Amino acid sequence: MQADVHSLESFTQRISFAFTGAEVSDAFGRELAKLASRVNIPGFRKGKAPVKVLRQRFGQGALIEAQQALVQQAWTHILKDLKMKPMSSPELGALDALASETTGLSFSFSFEALPPFELLDPKSFTLSRARWVASEAAVAQRLGKMCEQAGDWGALEGRVQAQKGDQVTFSLKGVAGGEPIALLTSEREQVVLGTQAILPVIEEAFVGAAEGDVVRASYSFDDGHPNPELKGKAVEFECVILELKQRAPLSPEALAEKVKEGSVDAVRAKIAEGLVAEKARAESQRLRNDLAAQMRARYDFPVPPVVLAEQARHRLNSDHGHAHDKECVHSPEEEAKAREEAAADIRLEAVLARVSEEQRVTVSDREVQDRLFEMVRTSGEMGWQLFQFYNEPKNRERLKASLQEDKILDKIIELASVSEVETEIAPLAEGE
Repeated sequence: MQADVHSLESFTQRISFAFTGAEVSDAFGRELAKLASRVNIPGFRKGKAPVKVLRQRFGQGALIEAQQALVQQAWTHILKDLKMKPMSSPELGALDALASETTGLSFSFSFEALPPFELLDPKSFTLSRARWVASEAAVAQRLGKMCEQAGDWGALEGRVQAQKGDQVTFSLKGVAGGEPIALLTSEREQVVLGTQAILPVIEEAFVGAAEGDVVRASYSFDDGHPNPELKGKAVEFECVILELKQRAPLSPEALAEKVKEGSVDAVRAKIAEGLVAEKARAESQRLRNDLAAQMRARYDFPVPPVVLAEQARHRLNSDHGHAHDKECVHSPEEEAKAREEAAADIRLEAVLARVSEEQRVTVSDREVQDRLFEMVRTSGEMGWQLFQFYNEPKNRERLKASLQEDKILDKIIELASVSEVETEIAPLAEGE
């Protein structure tokens, strides 16, 4: 196989390929051998038919398959051996005649690609990382919350009306158009106010209600709801408050005994460690975002116009909720902003791919699985839906790509100029 690279315009690459007649003959022979192993020809045992017979019966089809195999071989050569990264759909050209064992096969691929660019010195990126320290007030606040959450449920004390954090037992009846909906009807349900486990309009109506009260609320399910029984329906809810309970908080000493930490000081130490870990995870993401913003602003090499136009159009239509193939009218300012942001996206993607290749950054299936389990663990009642979503192969690939990007940015951060600032973790404000 002979491959010749031609740079046509500033972004267009054309690679011409020529296969000799002998190479076509070898590929043709391989396709015939595949056929011989799987077809039955009267008068011959499977796999034992002479080549002459195979040529007579399947020659044209096998030659077409051989040609397709050689075209694929050429495309693989572009990606793996020439290490080119096409940014537009390739055009197959100069394929005017079927492959021949006499004259061989010639064709070309044309596509847009980024011109060569230099990576900036990682040390030229300046970042500031917070080194978190848990304050005594933040630890005390978290300890108090844990004591509340670990307590037992009991009758309300000193009040009769429900408030956030209370456990509400209630009956539920949902009606649409005068007809009850079985899915929204129950003699006994239970919820803790503030956990967002039920529709917000119902939870809000429960606040301030007392045992025996009848609580009503209205809600319209949108037309895109996945359940056909609820899609597009305006529902009137009627709930009867059957029982209200509040938690009786544990003492710090009782909590320490319950969680088997040995002492209150050990619980406080665990809390401080957890608070720092939470902040550190958020800080890592903030650093990545900061670095990505700097990279988007500083890299300024030219990008292929066809790819840029396509990305800008996609961004404009996504921002306005239009289908990607629908023509829409946008202001010059919107179009200019979309081109600028699309160009920055293209450059950042190219730079990250280059760093990934040079630094050999990879993501294992185990890392993807660990990230998914962490997301599920911290997503509460939505965890199972999240797990099902990312079990779809295309969605799992997106998760893997996101994890890959995080690892590449982390690699650059390791080499960047990073200063640390000790920062105290303050208690959460009310309502946070």
